[in-house]
This record gives sequence, C-alpha cells and structure tokens, in this order.
Amino acid sequence: SGQNPVLVGGGVGVPPLYNLCRKLLSEGKHPTVVLGFNTASEIFLRQEFEELGVSVHVATADGSFGTKGFVTDVLKDLDYSYFYACGPMPMFRAMEQVVTSSGQYSFEERMGCGFGACMGCTIQTAPATAGSARMVPYLSERRRSDEYQCLSVRDRDDQSRDPRIRYLRLRQGVCRTV
Repeated sequence: SGQNPVLVGGGVGVPPLYNLCRKLLSEGKHPTVVLGFNTASEIFLRQEFEELGVSVHVATADGSFGTKGFVTDVLKDLDYSYFYACGPMPMFRAMEQVVTSSGQYSFEERMGCGFGACMGCTIQTAPATAGSARMVPYLSERRRSDEYQCLSVRDRDDQSRDPRIRYLRLRQGVCRTV
C-alpha cells in the first residue's frame, strides 16, 4: 500500500476503516483519512481518527462541516500511494474519476448468506480479456480503470434473476426457491 495510503469512508463505510488505520499505523505507514457525510450532525469517529494522530479530512454534502461537497472533492488535492475505500456504490463511481493510484474497494452491500457463497453480493466486472464479463465478490482491488465497471443495485437485482446464476446458487445448496 505504499507509505502514504488514503482511507476513504462514506457514511456507514467509516467504521471498518478505523481498525485498518490502526493496523497501517502499526506497520509504520502514514495514512490520511477522508470521511464523507451528508451533514455535520451525522459525523462520527472523526475524533477517534484524530486521536490516532492521522490527518483527517471531512466532507459534508451540505457544507455544514469541513469541505463542502463529497470525498472526491478532497481526494483531488491529496497525494497518496494507495487507497482503501468503504462506502456506497455512487461514491465508488465518483472516485473512479479522480483516484490517481491503485487501491481496494470494500463494498457496502447486504450479504444474504453472510460470507459470499450465495453470490448475492457480487458485481459484474468488465472482462480482463475477450469473452464475457465475470462475477466477483464484493471486495475488489482496482488495478486499472478499464477493469472496473460498477452496476447499479437495480442492475444487480436483474442479474440475480438470471437463470444461470439462480441455477448456480441452487446447485450450491445455499439458496432456496421461493
């Protein structure tokens, strides 16, 4: 992750980054934290991150605290070697337009089975080579922009109705027919 990673959290995607920040600090890294919320009244864990001694930037959509706007407005001005992000899909789509390094996304989605076996928490990615797109679990490492393609929740719901995927889930014995 390099010496200067940035941790980007949006809403309920913030808590998982706290322990990651502690781990990176214990490894001698110098993380920067960017937190995104709708309003100042929703901000949490900011003080806890600051107590770790890391640089914390907050963006609020309404401008009531920190930078007015979104985490991407803060990211544009930062220098970092790698990113870790946890939050909603629209945040990831926006980040794809501004990130300047490799990184990892931890997708904030419901998991039907709790550990990924039912493939309810999958996204379709652009194919790395010729052929059809792949289904991958909701933990993705970004290598190049052309390998990453998000789909909306509605699109993923449509995928889950795909008979081939439904058959695979039933065959694995992790889903029941309704």
